Amino acid sequence: MDRRNFYAKLIVSLIISFLLVTFMEKHVFLANSPIVRPNLPQYLATFVKYSVSSRTRVVTDLFNKAPVTTGQIQVSVGEAIRVPAQIVGKGIYAKEDGENSQILIREDEVDWTGSVFEIGGRMVKLQTPVGEAAPEKSAVEKIF
Repeated sequence: MDRRNFYAKLIVSLIISFLLVTFMEKHVFLANSPIVRPNLPQYLATFVKYSVSSRTRVVTDLFNKAPVTTGQIQVSVGEAIRVPAQIVGKGIYAKEDGENSQILIREDEVDWTGSVFEIGGRMVKLQTPVGEAAPEKSAVEKIF
């Protein structure tokens, strides 16, 4: 019986740690990096408010590819929109509900090409979608 307790606790702790890591990867860190969201308190407050209004949303948000998933860029105006996204281009989705609009870019679905620039003695690599012209060096120098 003692052995069963041990394995039950082990399995429960693994499940809890999986859920915690999944949540943190998606909601605490930015775009597949070790950088913590600069607006984390406001984001979590909005997430809790949004999740409390729909209890089943908490579970589904942990496992589906929501707009704030790692590898996605989200540009939105207003509150989160609960309408299906329409495909604009490969890896680019948009939704709107009259007063709010949202653009989703799923980086893992877009084909990228790299451009390398030497700026200030260091090499800077930029990724642009395939078929789009790489930015000019002067424009890149203004950014870096």
